[in-house]
Amino acid sequence: RVVAANAGALLGRLDDLVSRHGQVVVDLCDVRYLDSHGAHLLQRLAEHGVAHGSRVELVVRPSSMPADVVRYTCLDRLVTVRVEQGATPAS
Repeated sequence: RVVAANAGALLGRLDDLVSRHGQVVVDLCDVRYLDSHGAHLLQRLAEHGVAHGSRVELVVRPSSMPADVVRYTCLDRLVTVRVEQGATPAS
């Protein structure tokens, strides 16, 4: 879950990684729920990556909440999105 309670801490850690590395891959395959704070986190991360010339890649499961959020927020225009077709949802 990415929600208000953990989104700030996650953003800080991810921003740091984006600043220090040329590529950051965020695997969202086991994330089953994203609230608006999680969606905002992904948007900020994408913007931070673009600003620093870093490559940000999001990995999602097809037909998952993270995949829907990426599609609805048009994040696929800012970052690389890889859909793991063979992945099965976590129980």
